[in-house]
Amino acid sequence: MLEEARVHRVREHEKLERRNAAAAGAAAPALRSTVRRDAPIPTVPFWGARVLRDIPIWDVYPFIDRNSLYKMSWQFRGVRDPAKWEELLRSELEPRLQRSMEEAVREGWLQLEAVYGYWPALADGDTVVVYDPGDIDAELGRFTFPRQSEQHRLCLADYIRPAEEAADGERDVIALQVVTTGPGASELSNRLQIDGSYDDMLRIHGFATQMAEATAEYVHHRIRRELRLGEDQGRRYSWGYPSCPDLEDHEILMKIVPASEIGVVLTEGYQFVPEQSTGAIVMHHPEARYFAVYGGTPVEEDAPGAPEPVLVAPGIQ
Repeated sequence: MLEEARVHRVREHEKLERRNAAAAGAAAPALRSTVRRDAPIPTVPFWGARVLRDIPIWDVYPFIDRNSLYKMSWQFRGVRDPAKWEELLRSELEPRLQRSMEEAVREGWLQLEAVYGYWPALADGDTVVVYDPGDIDAELGRFTFPRQSEQHRLCLADYIRPAEEAADGERDVIALQVVTTGPGASELSNRLQIDGSYDDMLRIHGFATQMAEATAEYVHHRIRRELRLGEDQGRRYSWGYPSCPDLEDHEILMKIVPASEIGVVLTEGYQFVPEQSTGAIVMHHPEARYFAVYGGTPVEEDAPGAPEPVLVAPGIQ
């Protein structure tokens, strides 16, 4: 709880800085990016939310980002010799992953579930307005995103059809998702910590964290397939990252997506519970890319500090 309070204070400070920066530049003309405004709108397979229960763990396995698991979650960093790294993969890391997968299946401490779906949307400046599929004039919520102050001046709202350019009755579409691995992994890692089994505690906690991300990518892959998007089309953005930094938007997300059906709730600091849970918005726009704004300095998808692509097994389409 102390760590969550500290993170919340940092977030509030960052949000205040962004608001002050926006106020300081309010007198300047608003410059939009050159992202096309008339991108084709895909046909959705259904409107609203659907729940995916008991997702098979081995179905998610190909979406595990081994680089993040091994180097970040399990903290195997600093091995620069390729031969030594290959040996470490063979003798230590891959066996750890296989052991974790088999234990999770056998002991049942991962319960992979998701709720996702499609909603009508339009852009109002830097805001994405989400509408009720049953009444496309009724607003369900608004997500306002920061804009880069220079370079390409990107904002996530640029990837949605602007309201002033939409035909009568026309709506763009966004996908929203919330996934979880359930509470079991956190409960197990807490018990292991109390017992002094720190190596297993770190292994289980790191594995569960990356399985939540892998499940998010599994659902993202499903969305891209259902929308019939191109091979490199459709980006997934999670709140808390620099292109959509405000965790408070989780509250709006939870009002639209029935995440409580898979046992996910929010804390006062807008964090998900269970801990290994994630939420995201998916943009179908063909020019959508990952980007960030750090203190007014943009970071693009192909620049240092931009999100790394998820490495998946061959054959995943």
